[in-house]
Amino acid sequence: MRAWVSGGSGFVGATRNVVAAANGAHVILVSTDWVFDGTGVSTETTPANPINLYGMLKAASEQVMADGAIARISAVQGAVDAPRGQDAGFGYFVAGLVRALRAGERFVVWEGAGVNCLATPTLASDAARLIERIAAGRHRGVFHCCGGESVSRRELALRTVEAFGLDGDLLSFGPAPEQPWSAPYDTRLDAMATAAALGVELPDLDEQLRGLERRLVCTT
Repeated sequence: MRAWVSGGSGFVGATRNVVAAANGAHVILVSTDWVFDGTGVSTETTPANPINLYGMLKAASEQVMADGAIARISAVQGAVDAPRGQDAGFGYFVAGLVRALRAGERFVVWEGAGVNCLATPTLASDAARLIERIAAGRHRGVFHCCGGESVSRRELALRTVEAFGLDGDLLSFGPAPEQPWSAPYDTRLDAMATAAALGVELPDLDEQLRGLERRLVCTT
C-alpha cells in the first residue's frame, strides 16, 4: 500500500493523520523548495529554514515524516491555462508568458525583493515520473524532484521567447506589485543525490521547454 500527502489545506495536521493511519503504507509527502530561506543552492541534506508561512507549514509537515519519503518540487511548469499570469513564485510562469505574448500583450517579468528570482524549473509530468519512481522503489528519505538546470527568472523568460519563437520586444523587466507574502529569492536545488538514487538523468531547461512547447501547441 501507498499513501500520498500533498500538504494542502490541512498541512501539518493532515500529514500527521495520514502518517498515523498509514499502518505500514509507504507514505510520500510532496513538499517544496520554499522550505529554504532563499540564500543559495540547497541539497537534499540542507536544513530547512523557511521565511514565510507556506514554507513553514511545509517544513513542519516534513518534520512529521518519521519514515517514508519527502519529494520536494520546484518551479513547476505545465500546459495548464492557469488563471494567473504570474506570481511571486515560478509556478506555471512559462505558460503565462507564452499566453500573453501569443496574444500580443506586453509581459513584465517581475524581479527584485520579495520575488523568487532563482529556481530549478520542473515540468509537472517530469516531477510526477520521479515521484512514481520513488513509489515503485519504496525509497525513503528526501528527494529533489526537479529539473537538471537552475536559472534566473529573467533567463527563463528569454529562453522561453527563443524556444517558442515569440516576439521578445513584448518582454520587459521590473519590480513586482505588492505581494501577500515575501518569497525566498534563491531556491535553486541540487538534485544529484536524487538522480543517483533513482537512476535517472535530469532534463536540462532546453529539453523541458521543447516538451512544454509540444504540449502548449496541442492545447491552443
